Amino acid sequence: MWQAGKRQASKAFNLYANIDILRPYFDVEPIQVRNRLLESMIPVKMISFPQKIAGELYGPLMLVFTMVAILLHGMKSSGTVIVRGKEQ
Repeated sequence: MWQAGKRQASKAFNLYANIDILRPYFDVEPIQVRNRLLESMIPVKMISFPQKIAGELYGPLMLVFTMVAILLHGMKSSGTVIVRGKEQ
């Protein structure tokens, strides 16, 4: 039973650790990222046909990283020090 569980866990780890599975979701041209960012700033409502949702993760991941970087910069520049859950 232990070997079967170990084998199954190893198989699942190897499946998710393989970067080639995620590669299609990050295969986006820089011009597409720029255009999507610009379109998100000026949304256009088209009623005549339903919008197609793009299946890529590059834009959302870069947005999250940018927001984290802005928060970290704000924390560092504010001079706030947190020790054991209390602000000093």
